Amino acid sequence: MSQTLLDTLLTFAAMLPVATDVFLVYRLFRFFPFTSAVIFGLAPYLALAFSRSLPVPLAIAAALAVSVALAAAVGFFLTWLVRVRQSSPLQLFLLSLGLVVVAQNAVSLAFGSQPMPLPAFASRPIAVAGLGTVGPARVAMLVWAGFTLGGLGLILWKTRLGLEWRALANDRELSEILGLLPRRAMLAAFCLGALFTAGAGILQAADTAMSPMMGLRAFMIAAVAVVVGGQRLPAVLGAAMTVSLAQNFGALAFGGRWQDAVVFAVLLLFLLARPRGLAAAAERTA
Repeated sequence: MSQTLLDTLLTFAAMLPVATDVFLVYRLFRFFPFTSAVIFGLAPYLALAFSRSLPVPLAIAAALAVSVALAAAVGFFLTWLVRVRQSSPLQLFLLSLGLVVVAQNAVSLAFGSQPMPLPAFASRPIAVAGLGTVGPARVAMLVWAGFTLGGLGLILWKTRLGLEWRALANDRELSEILGLLPRRAMLAAFCLGALFTAGAGILQAADTAMSPMMGLRAFMIAAVAVVVGGQRLPAVLGAAMTVSLAQNFGALAFGGRWQDAVVFAVLLLFLLARPRGLAAAAERTA
């Protein structure tokens, strides 16, 4: 039981960066960005490629930088589609899904389709007193999750950029009338979310292995957390913890192969019982 609780915390830490990325883009663009799956799956391969000529820390930094640059390019294109072409959220959704297919095939051509290790954090597991053992990469996931949560909270509530994000998420038309620049805010959201997601992807690959399809699974689970959580970040964090509990206790009860099925069973229950997510009660009170 103690090991399951520890695994739940680590699963939550691994999910949190991707969930915040999906939440940021969804709140501003009103569609679920499959681009998060691209960044999550591509960043470990970039780190592996850079590690052939650079020390591991510099290789990881370079992979993060390239991931953010790619996200900025995609975000610029999507904001152009929104402002100039007046593209609908469905069109953006389908376009981002197409990017996933292209990226997965490109990675398969370059590196192969079989799982590959990323031994950046290869060392002995760490014993946590009274709870169990955990790999060094998963400890790094906890640190990265803390960095994600702290950095996002600081930007959202202590900077002008965070104020612009909140204003655009609540009423884009009124925000533009008041002089806010949605393109700049949206590009910043894409870049920050990509940084969080790329780091999570590299650490996930270091903990287990990387494959061209790994980003899609991480994105789908994070999207479930955002749907269950609703329109508020604290509720999304609560939903991510709920999903993590369901994954690990479902695996304990039914076996590891049922983890994903349990996650989508949780989604189905929430869609039936509380379609607007965990934040619905707070919104009604407001």
